[in-house]
Amino acid sequence: MEEENNDLNKSKEENNDLSKSEEENPENSNEGSSQKETESSEPASSSEEPVAEESASDPEPEKTVTPAPAPAPVAPAPVASAPASSDKDEVEDEEEDFEKATVKSVSIKWGVILSIISISLFIVGVAADLSAETWYGLIGIIPLIIILVMAHKQFKEEGDGYMSYSQGLGIGIFVSLINGTIASLFNLLYTTVIDPEFTEKTLVKLEDQFVEQGMTDSQIDSALGMMETFSNPMIGFFVGIVAAVFFGFILSLIVSAFTKNANPELDV
Repeated sequence: MEEENNDLNKSKEENNDLSKSEEENPENSNEGSSQKETESSEPASSSEEPVAEESASDPEPEKTVTPAPAPAPVAPAPVASAPASSDKDEVEDEEEDFEKATVKSVSIKWGVILSIISISLFIVGVAADLSAETWYGLIGIIPLIIILVMAHKQFKEEGDGYMSYSQGLGIGIFVSLINGTIASLFNLLYTTVIDPEFTEKTLVKLEDQFVEQGMTDSQIDSALGMMETFSNPMIGFFVGIVAAVFFGFILSLIVSAFTKNANPELDV
């Protein structure tokens, strides 16, 4: 026990000596502590150096160059539509003027139709042995009146709704001229090519009619002589045209008085 106490006392004395020596030499103690700190910091710095080297050795990431956006397409300047619309209106006006009925167009159409009717009536009269009958010849007036009315109606409907008296008269004359020309050409063809004896047979029938009517021989001879003159194919051709135009003119004077529709703006 005494030995242990002696040891403890010795250790206390040594500690006291150390504390005194530290107080006497503080620099030595600071140097020891600084040495310890440097020793402790050196490994840290040495450990950091590889990291820096590693970071320096790493390749720099490549810079990706983004392409510049393409410029937006420039919309073309709108084209003015006014000239196009005006051109379209002009074309439509020209088409309307072209489609508008005229005296010439209406006359040609209905003149051809009337000539077909006249030729049909002639063929029916020959087939039914009625060509020499006076009443049958007068039947041709009825289609002429109907055709004139229809022609005047078309002219007003396809035009501006008006038709002067002179226009109606002109349509009637042209329709009759076309009808007379076509019908006379067919009559010439029929009497010279299809049935050359047609004229002689017609004169014989007329002579019988004159006898039945109680005409004298002199009257019959003069009437037949006149008819023989006009029955010549070429003379008959021109006489047929003149007769058609004459009767058409007379009927047009009457029909146009009822079908006219004068424009009040043009009346003086």
